[in-house]
Amino acid sequence: SDLLGEGWAGGEWDGDPNRVVNITEDTVIDDMFGPEEIFADTIEEMQLTLFPNPASGQFSIHSGVMMQEVRIMDITGRTVMHLQVDNYELTVNTSGFNNGLYIVNIFTESGVSVHKVQIQR
Repeated sequence: SDLLGEGWAGGEWDGDPNRVVNITEDTVIDDMFGPEEIFADTIEEMQLTLFPNPASGQFSIHSGVMMQEVRIMDITGRTVMHLQVDNYELTVNTSGFNNGLYIVNIFTESGVSVHKVQIQR
């Protein structure tokens, strides 16, 4: 901690343990935890896109590598859709989904990519 200078408390927050972040405009966070060399090749190789977001009746996933499996969970962690995939593209029909935020786990031979999608009608 001496290397980082005065005021560094070894990574611990001196104030209240609850932290709040208020996002007031469109924001992109490209932060990774861990050695960059572990993640950089895999992320670049996957080239995943999920659109539109927010979605109403459907959304599409396009991948730079073959997708093997897609799991969609609601905000409580309940799996609402599980698909075995053998393709680079997938369209997901969301007509049976409630409005809300969903977590999309996309499994490929290069690893797992996690995205969030908002369903609103």
